[in-house]
Amino acid sequence: MLLFALVLAQRGLPRAAAKAVYLLAIVPVGVPGLVLGLSYVLSFNVGGTVMGALYGSALLIAFCNFYHYHSQGFLTMVAGIRTVPKSLEESVTCLGGSPFQGLRDAILPIMLPTLVAVFFFLFMRSMVTLSAVIFLITPSLSVGAVSVLRLDQAGFTTQAAAFSVCIMLLVLFAMAAMKLTLIWLESRGRNTVARADAT
Repeated sequence: MLLFALVLAQRGLPRAAAKAVYLLAIVPVGVPGLVLGLSYVLSFNVGGTVMGALYGSALLIAFCNFYHYHSQGFLTMVAGIRTVPKSLEESVTCLGGSPFQGLRDAILPIMLPTLVAVFFFLFMRSMVTLSAVIFLITPSLSVGAVSVLRLDQAGFTTQAAAFSVCIMLLVLFAMAAMKLTLIWLESRGRNTVARADAT
């Protein structure tokens, strides 16, 4: 939802400001995960501060993963928002609709498959990432990919392989859930169009 809000806000900005937002949004794609993880450690591993309180929490790992992969999601959202016809938004406005109604009735129905795809993309990438989060885990908090690495380094190769298969199955399950959700959204959209044509 944050990416969707960013893309919507970017559309309403002047051209120069929109280009600046676009540039800042795609910068993380050029930052290696190793550099990102080290920068998070240096920024958040400070005791006695608000930022230090986040260190070792799942929230910080989620922020790190979101920031690391949000460039691809942002670019997907930008491509998706371009598929929304301006005439559709203008017709909502001409009929007296508020900006909220334009968002609900014109933009969201077209953007919903993109939102679902970006959500699952971020989830699947976060399940297998290693480079940035390896610096953010603690003895009491770990993620699946790091656990596989630790098991392998400890000599438990078969357990690491089994855990890797579990992660792959979870990612495949998420991919299947995404496909089913997209199929359901498409059929729901077709049913709505058919009902509108009937009336």
